[in-house]
Amino acid sequence: MSTALTLSTPHLDFSGSDFVFREEMNQIRNVISDFQAEIKEREMLHSILFAGDRVTKINNLLDEAAKPGEHRHGSYRLPYHIDLDYVRGNLRAKYWQKVVDMTNVLQLMPAKRRDEWRRQFIEGKVTMDKPDPYCGSMRSVVEYVGVPEFSEDSVFPTLLALLNERNVFLNERVYGVFCALSPKHKTNKSYGFSERLILTDVISDRWYDSISTTSYREDSIDDLRMVLRFFAHGSLSRVERLQTVLSAVYREDAENHNFGKWVSIDGNLLRVKMFMNGNLHIEIHPDVAWKLNEVLAASLPYAIPTEFRSTPANRRVVKDFGEILTPIDDEVITLITTLDGSEYEFTASHYHWDSAKADTKAEFVEVMKKLGGFPGKHSSAWCFPYPFSEVKNYITRSRCMPEQKSHQFYPTPEPIQRVVADLIELQDGDRLLEPSAGRGDLLTFIDAPDQTTCIELSPIFCKILESKGYKATNGDFLKWSDENTGVEFDKIAMNPPYSEGRAKAHVEAAIRHLEPGGRCVAVMPGSERMQWLDAGQYRVEDCGTFSGEFEDTGVTVKVFKIVKM
Repeated sequence: MSTALTLSTPHLDFSGSDFVFREEMNQIRNVISDFQAEIKEREMLHSILFAGDRVTKINNLLDEAAKPGEHRHGSYRLPYHIDLDYVRGNLRAKYWQKVVDMTNVLQLMPAKRRDEWRRQFIEGKVTMDKPDPYCGSMRSVVEYVGVPEFSEDSVFPTLLALLNERNVFLNERVYGVFCALSPKHKTNKSYGFSERLILTDVISDRWYDSISTTSYREDSIDDLRMVLRFFAHGSLSRVERLQTVLSAVYREDAENHNFGKWVSIDGNLLRVKMFMNGNLHIEIHPDVAWKLNEVLAASLPYAIPTEFRSTPANRRVVKDFGEILTPIDDEVITLITTLDGSEYEFTASHYHWDSAKADTKAEFVEVMKKLGGFPGKHSSAWCFPYPFSEVKNYITRSRCMPEQKSHQFYPTPEPIQRVVADLIELQDGDRLLEPSAGRGDLLTFIDAPDQTTCIELSPIFCKILESKGYKATNGDFLKWSDENTGVEFDKIAMNPPYSEGRAKAHVEAAIRHLEPGGRCVAVMPGSERMQWLDAGQYRVEDCGTFSGEFEDTGVTVKVFKIVKM
């Protein structure tokens, strides 16, 4: 079942067309039919096995099946009675789990709610008040009453009730995280979430290559991480255990284990800083931090000031935090993990590839393409224009990819690469800058890693650049430019981001780093005229227009040569 959960503050609504809804109901009816068929099969098998003295005869047959002289009486025997009600109950539990997994609603529930649901629908137990036989007062006891019936009359109302309560589950989960925060530190406000949170007693032990976490703190933080992922990406998905994530952070720094250092996790939704006293500081991405307070206001409507429940006005703070990355599906990560091969050619496990779902394979192919790969001899084989092992290891650790629109990642096609290389005319000793380098596609035919400085926002693309031999600085180019005003280059090759007027801003920043007589070759939007450049300082030449060259977009671009006089 799809989970088109739309956050309409502070409620979540199930949205979808009547057609989609009918399709989902039909899927559930099919599951109910499967359950009924299994019940009939079990009942028929029970009636066959336990009619008359068949069990005795089968047990005699099992006893007599041993080699003569090695008779083992009773080694394998059928019981003389099987409670068919327990069989039915176990099948109901199996199918209740199946239909609820189709909604993903359990992932949104707080841990206490999930335990209550499992106790009733999987274990068949309920909590009830009963008189104490010794003192006569009432006490709560958990008793087995049987797993609820699995039929259309029970399944549809239960699922709809769960779906309609998703906003309640989300509120409870956010409120639970808020209540779990340490009250000892001023950054944990009593009137809502800060962008920085401080939790005590998170790390319980440290080992050679891993750490241990206290379970009650880990549960609260993992609840927070799941909710933030929902806010950022609009879908429910599991997160790796905090202990696993922090252990990976711990291993990355063999000497100091990253204690006292901010490290991004979960696709830049969070930054964490570990301390040797067991505390953990957390910074939440500003674009999602305010949504926590928006949801928390449903539980504490008069306690959360309005200014803490809206999009941050200071976009510089958001920009400094960096872009939120897109998580890669767990099954896709499994396929990537199985890739094996030489430096440039890798093949996924045939077993995992053959058993993978179609949408998993499609996402895997997209990830491979974004990493610069191209198909090999077999459907599960991929080739790369650089040594892939380090990039593979990084992607399986980070489990994220840049989001195409926010990162403005559109690899430069070969015809434009060749034009840029010809116009740059890089000479021995020239220093070359690529301000938004991506995977280094624009530099393919220039091919001078030792002379090139690359600035790139995406950490995974920096890894690719390093694998190609380039010196790569991970960061936003405009910020880097402000911090490195005295650094100059002989040549600049660039294909800047286009949205929100960023192309002009990036070119203006880039050409400030040109030596007198230096040149910049820029791939710009097709509507650009470059009339804003100071004609007294720069000579501009329009070197050609290209249409339909970029994959998955019909954008028209122009290539300009800018010479600093």
